[in-house]
Amino acid sequence: MSSIVDSTQRSKQIFWIILGVFITTFGQYYFLLPDNILGGGAAGMAMIFTSFIHLPYSIILLILNAILLVLGIVLIDRSFGGMTLFAVAISTGLVALFDFAFPVTHAVTHDMMLNMFFGNLLMAVGIGWVFNASASTGGTDIIGYLLKKYLHVTFSTGTLIVNLAILLGTFQIFGVDRGLYATFGVIFQATVLNRVIAGGEGRFQITIMTSHVEKINQFILQELNRSTTLYHAEGGYQRKPRLVIISIVDGRQLLKIKQFVHQTDPNAFFYVNSITDISGLGFTINYPVYSNVDNAKDDTDQLEDAKRLERAEHVKPYAKFKANKQETKQD
Repeated sequence: MSSIVDSTQRSKQIFWIILGVFITTFGQYYFLLPDNILGGGAAGMAMIFTSFIHLPYSIILLILNAILLVLGIVLIDRSFGGMTLFAVAISTGLVALFDFAFPVTHAVTHDMMLNMFFGNLLMAVGIGWVFNASASTGGTDIIGYLLKKYLHVTFSTGTLIVNLAILLGTFQIFGVDRGLYATFGVIFQATVLNRVIAGGEGRFQITIMTSHVEKINQFILQELNRSTTLYHAEGGYQRKPRLVIISIVDGRQLLKIKQFVHQTDPNAFFYVNSITDISGLGFTINYPVYSNVDNAKDDTDQLEDAKRLERAEHVKPYAKFKANKQETKQD
């Protein structure tokens, strides 16, 4: 029975990835590419390279995606490929199909604003569906992860740096007008994407009730570098004590948590709330660190120390909770 359920879930995942990739590629190819207003991602990089390299757009995109995927698998994680490789393969194949069977000669409309609006709208919806299917469209996401790993910047900062470089290239090669359209398109796409991913404003509170508290809690703390709060609770039916995990994350992190929780504890219960306003460590820039951190250290060291202190505080209540359970069993 479980194999049937797993097969059904995998079929749904593949369906949404294919549909999302198709919509994303359609928006790129027929709305944005003809007007040279792609503002980011591997597609934007390929658009810029077509000005220097006399190869079809689909070939350049294929080479870029192949290089980025190899970098992701070798330098980030061998399991980095998976569904991301599947999504990138479909995207590259669709561009090649469009180039061969339905080559683009001009944009869908003659109004660059309409092309920018609908092209980025389709891309945001498609990418959101792919993310919600626990996959990625690859591209600059991989470079963002590499910058995070080797330059010690946040993932969002890494992707921002890459997209800014692509936008600067658009300004330089295709002119100010197209550069401004591409810039506005990137901002618009990010806004819509945040709403598509779990339908929120970009920040989410996830509350998790699970029998694998320690494993999931450590995943959030160590892998996602996000803080958690552990609440002591009691089941209303069995009257058994338990710990409840609460954390505030962004859209990408939310998808990773959901996937990890499903893999770790299929019987776990969790729910998600959208956050409309937030302030504090990890979400605002100028946040005062804890008073017991050495003031002689610079801001970066203080921030890292504060995070370590905060994580250490989570271990104590859980250890105490486990000790109380052991004592109860012995009694």
